[in-house]
Amino acid sequence: MRKEAGFLVIDRIKIFLEPTERLKEAFRVHGDHIRHETLATHVVFQCDEGQEFDINGEKTKFALSLALGAR
Repeated sequence: MRKEAGFLVIDRIKIFLEPTERLKEAFRVHGDHIRHETLATHVVFQCDEGQEFDINGEKTKFALSLALGAR
């Protein structure tokens, strides 16, 4: 998704996610690690527009934006 959006590998991002209960729990338990690995400054559990994905059997919508001050 970074490449398609024209983001650099080093850009800090904001993740928008339409979560299921399992995905919310995964972020509760592993959120720091996920943010660190994806360079996300924020994760927002609301996604009005985005691509649909299947994450380990959980259907969700997902979108990215550049974080403030990313470049």
